[in-house]
Amino acid sequence: MVPAINLEGGESTFWMRCSKENCNTFVNTYIPQEHQAEVHTDNHKCVGVFGGYGSGKTSCTIQDDQKHMLSTPNGQTVVGSAILAQVEQTYEKELRQDLPKDFVLYENKSKKTYILINGHTLLIKSFYDEELLRSLNSSRIHIVEASAIDHEIFIQLKARLRSLAGAVLELDSEGNVIYDPSTDTFKTKVDWKRIFIESNPSNGWIRDDYLFHSSVIKTYDTNQYYNVLEPDRFYSSHIHPTKLNAYLPSDFIESNSKNKPLWWIRRYLQGSFDYAEGMVYANIYSCFVDDFPIPSSWHRVISTDYGINDPSAWLYGAIDPVSGILYIFDETFVTDNNYETQSDIYWQKFPINIPLGKLWTPPIMDGRSINKRNDFNLKTIGDLFAERKIFLQAAMMDLEARMLKTNTFIDSGKLKIFKSCINLYKEGVNYKFPPRTADGKSQGDKPMDKNNHGVNAMEFMIMAIPENLKNLEHKSYDARGIELKVLKKIQNNDINPYTLYEDTNKSSSQDSRFGSMYGGWERENY
Repeated sequence: MVPAINLEGGESTFWMRCSKENCNTFVNTYIPQEHQAEVHTDNHKCVGVFGGYGSGKTSCTIQDDQKHMLSTPNGQTVVGSAILAQVEQTYEKELRQDLPKDFVLYENKSKKTYILINGHTLLIKSFYDEELLRSLNSSRIHIVEASAIDHEIFIQLKARLRSLAGAVLELDSEGNVIYDPSTDTFKTKVDWKRIFIESNPSNGWIRDDYLFHSSVIKTYDTNQYYNVLEPDRFYSSHIHPTKLNAYLPSDFIESNSKNKPLWWIRRYLQGSFDYAEGMVYANIYSCFVDDFPIPSSWHRVISTDYGINDPSAWLYGAIDPVSGILYIFDETFVTDNNYETQSDIYWQKFPINIPLGKLWTPPIMDGRSINKRNDFNLKTIGDLFAERKIFLQAAMMDLEARMLKTNTFIDSGKLKIFKSCINLYKEGVNYKFPPRTADGKSQGDKPMDKNNHGVNAMEFMIMAIPENLKNLEHKSYDARGIELKVLKKIQNNDINPYTLYEDTNKSSSQDSRFGSMYGGWERENY
């Protein structure tokens, strides 16, 4: 056997050919490492291959693409990224150094088109405009540097994975293909069409919309955890740290780690999506725990960040008096900013989440919203909720104090969050400071004010409770936010319910609000 001649006219990286004239026997000498072999044997429709620098993900996926092209006559493989140069400098360069020229019938370098002798077409394209992808009819799609493309492009590419060349159709007894009206496609006996999603770890859709919905995640690293809810049976992910590649120089990781921050090492060498570049709460990943039944004896707290023009978030917490840990165990994110809708949801969830007498403090709302007046009738948001018999207390709003105390709770292990709180998870790991400029200068010390209603509600909750939760003062409020130990006095006209609130800057309209509500309270069976 002698090295095969590649498309560049040199020796192929892996292919060998028989030296005898007219033999035409070719052998691929590529031997995958263990982590690469698991990618090759993955039969999911969409396969994510994510990893650190030098982990071998590109070599692995190129070899898999070659196998598909050579075993799928008349199929179509499309490889691309947001910027064509990204594919040219990595994927296409490495492919041309390996693929034997004897396998290629036609190539057009300017149009990035290759046609193999079995009729299979390879197209190398830029994935920047979904309109330019609508004509594709592919049996294999490979997205290089997937983090750089929009999620809408990925959705469009999935719809282009439809070539029948990548499947064996199921036939009836008369030899006719069987049409399945439920899927509007022909039934298949075997289907080997695939999409490869290749990238370094990154925030954005490849994490939130793909990784977090993968039915299988192979990490190779016990320090990585990913919260998966509603897994998609067509999605899988492989996360390869650099250390898995046995063919790298022995000092590769050490030399590339030198003078690098921890988040960079986590992302680019350990292949982790749990990196903390710019994160306000860098260790929030450690907070997420499996759900469990909350003991009825634990006190509860409720907080909300009311969205005037954005979604509102309501969080439910429970305090373990033995360990002194706050558990956020439930969440409600509401896109309807109508206070009546949110009040109805509150009353529906309260008896489920809050045992009788276990609400430790009145529900907490952000101070901006609770005092914001309605343009229609000049009532505040707090007034409107009070009319629905939900009496809220204003949260402490100092941002720096909130971040400091919340980080203290996280770093000391006093905050845990149920994994089912998926919206809070997404917000927490994406809550960041503005990115630095190209010359490394800070653009401010305040977090970016977007997609943060759940995080803000979490901060409000933490600000409302003491540092030491093991010796928690016994307090108890009913569903309306009225302290139970004084409820009897209220009903006997001994005190004004207005005195239950610590805020001394209440308007006269709020005084009249509480007075007008009193008659309704005494008729309720609390």
